[in-house]
Amino acid sequence: MNWYKLSQSDQLQKWVQTNFVEFPQYINWIVKTIRERGYNPTVTSAKIIKELLNQYNALKQRQEFPQRFHNINSFETLDELRDAVYPYKDLLPNASADDKKWAPKIRAQNDKEYKLYQQFEKDPQKMNKLYVTETAQQNDIFFVLRYDNNPLGAWRFTIENTVAHDKGISISKYFRRQGLGSMLGQESIKRLKTKGIKKIIAAAHSKSLPFVQRLGFQEEQSEYPGRFNLVLDL
Repeated sequence: MNWYKLSQSDQLQKWVQTNFVEFPQYINWIVKTIRERGYNPTVTSAKIIKELLNQYNALKQRQEFPQRFHNINSFETLDELRDAVYPYKDLLPNASADDKKWAPKIRAQNDKEYKLYQQFEKDPQKMNKLYVTETAQQNDIFFVLRYDNNPLGAWRFTIENTVAHDKGISISKYFRRQGLGSMLGQESIKRLKTKGIKKIIAAAHSKSLPFVQRLGFQEEQSEYPGRFNLVLDL
């Protein structure tokens, strides 16, 4: 059986239980992550996942994670766990020269974002300081969610007559899973409607599909497995 068929089969649960006996509390998360993303369940991938989980547990014990990351289900994919455990690429084993060159700049940006997150968490008036701005560039329009003038996320669209084409939405990593994406999404849709937009067309992977559907988008048929076309009529 090839790795993809294994990742989609009932045998995956047995493979995970056999290879991760020291992580019984993470078994269901590992199964879900491999199945949803089609990761390769091999000896090598098991070793990598174990290293990530060991480092994750160590960071939790040292209380170097925000409290909301203390639940493994805060991470939807292995990539998200890796980015949290190794936020700077120069710390990764066998890091490239380019990684080591650019890592200090990435680290400085991440440290700045984390300090802003700490400020946001302690601010009792934080929800009153959130607002959305918009910027137009040729046929594109950007809606930016801000806190106290600091950008936390953005949604970009390309406008074609009365149709808006989704070009990507993102929220700063420390501010995810707090409802800010939905806040930005709802406000962006409302503003597009006032501009005469009649339809929004979007594409999503299985990971982001529930979020887009919560905004009212309806799924249409896609020719690519694991990718979904969606439409929202305004």
